Amino acid sequence: MPNWSGFGVTSRKESQPNAQWLNQNRHSIPTREGVIKQIERIIQIERNKKVEAYRAAYQELPQEERLILTEQEYFLNLCETTGRTNRLSHEGLVLQIDNDKRVYDSFEPAFRKNGHVDWKIMFDPADRERVMAVNSDGSLRFILKEKYIQPMALRDRSEEDTKQLTATREFNRAIKQNALDVFVEDANVIDEMLERAPELNDTLQKLILTDNHGQHKDNRNAIRLGKSQRLLAKQVEKEERESLRTQEEEHLAYLKDKVDINSYLNAE
Repeated sequence: MPNWSGFGVTSRKESQPNAQWLNQNRHSIPTREGVIKQIERIIQIERNKKVEAYRAAYQELPQEERLILTEQEYFLNLCETTGRTNRLSHEGLVLQIDNDKRVYDSFEPAFRKNGHVDWKIMFDPADRERVMAVNSDGSLRFILKEKYIQPMALRDRSEEDTKQLTATREFNRAIKQNALDVFVEDANVIDEMLERAPELNDTLQKLILTDNHGQHKDNRNAIRLGKSQRLLAKQVEKEERESLRTQEEEHLAYLKDKVDINSYLNAE
């Protein structure tokens, strides 16, 4: 396949193929993608020639000078990615490549705590049983395993199925207990705060509820003013009762001074 199709940089003009030759061979001249594939094929051929020599040289390398890649380093440096991000769903983390859909998950609680993160998935095309999820800046990395599929019928369940199911149930139980512990801890913090600031223990104040007009402060102020008005009404009522009692006592005292009851009793 001819890869030379036009005017060169260093060659002479008279040595260039003519237009007639280019037209005759236009179907044999590779495109950009064709040239890239040619280069990749040449690299692969050269590597295959040198594999045995590389292995022999590696065996002669002292053990202390060998660098062992961790699993995370292997995924990060030598594996591929889909070029898009994935987010955790109710199924798990779904990876789909060439109509091959697989679901991955992890038993690490920290992975669930970062369910809002958009993950970049690193995978080995030759072994997709395990993948690595990485966030945008590489600060979070989690090794995920392909989700285990349980058989539909109990009769078909094997020992490995039972083992996997038990591990899943224990993980879910631990997650629930952790959620309850966090809830109790948060409730204790809130109770301590309300003890120090009792004025916050008010539904309207805490939730900032609004009416159908979108008003919150008017309702809050109305409640506060309503309490004040009720206290004022009680105070006025108390003063009126005391005033009425005072008037009755004064009237009785007046009658007592003006009328001598003994004179009527001694009249007989």
